[in-house]
Amino acid sequence: MMERFFVYSRDHARPIRLMVLPEDGDRAKYINVICVEWDSETLRYIKNSIRDKKLRAIPLERVLSASYARGDDGETMQYERQDGDE
Repeated sequence: MMERFFVYSRDHARPIRLMVLPEDGDRAKYINVICVEWDSETLRYIKNSIRDKKLRAIPLERVLSASYARGDDGETMQYERQDGDE
């Protein structure tokens, strides 16, 4: 089920909101990310931040849920990439 949000984020370069468990075992928290790639064990992402565009990774077992980022309804027509169009 979460994979559809990963695909949406990757294909349209749109942020999604993940609920994740921190490494230190503290309380779950939300982060906004743009998915780059994933496999059966790891999600690689870029934080949705102007200053921080470093590629990061998180084990999928620590990702509890995924949803659209605030203000996003999943409508893709307005975000279609323009390949070669001016």
